[in-house]
Amino acid sequence: MANGLRASLANLDQALNHISDERGAAGSRLNELDQVGALGSARDVDLKGTLSTLEDIDYVKTISEFTVTQTGVQAALASYAKISQTSLFDYLR
Repeated sequence: MANGLRASLANLDQALNHISDERGAAGSRLNELDQVGALGSARDVDLKGTLSTLEDIDYVKTISEFTVTQTGVQAALASYAKISQTSLFDYLR
């Protein structure tokens, strides 16, 4: 009877160890899922910020900045065209 009790206790101990191992594996998987969820949430926030930046543009300011830049480029091109037409003889006069 004592041997049967010892064998039963050994089996019970082995079953508890197996349950403990499986709980640890399940906890590890849950931790990975939590990390993936957190990463997905962070990406969602980043993408929403990027989308907001693109959608919430101030059209008046953007068009104004574009116009100023375009005027600067045109002035630079006109200056270059004028300078490139001069020759050494123009400087000597």
